Amino acid sequence: MSDLTTNQTYERYKQQLQRIAWRLQYRTHTRLRKELPILYDFSSSPSFAEEVDSQLLVEQWIHSLPTVKEQEVIRSLFIQEKTEKQVAQQFNISQQAVSKWKKKALQSIYQKMNYAN
Repeated sequence: MSDLTTNQTYERYKQQLQRIAWRLQYRTHTRLRKELPILYDFSSSPSFAEEVDSQLLVEQWIHSLPTVKEQEVIRSLFIQEKTEKQVAQQFNISQQAVSKWKKKALQSIYQKMNYAN
């Protein structure tokens, strides 16, 4: 796989994970808005609590992955914003292996999210 293709794939997965985080944040925001309508009259911007909730939800999705390796790869790529090459060096595996772990982990997260809806 060329570096351009790898970079495009990385950016696509990064964007997809950001969308997951946004959806989780949106759901939390919507739920809280229904539960506490008076508090949302004071400010339309996301509160610190909402941001923390969103981060916690993303962490729960990552923690739900079946293997520690998948969790570590996803955290390294999307939370720590490392490149596939950096992650490969960190775990002493090939960049292709990192790409496969990432793809497998993201598919698992997407399936769980779709099941939750």
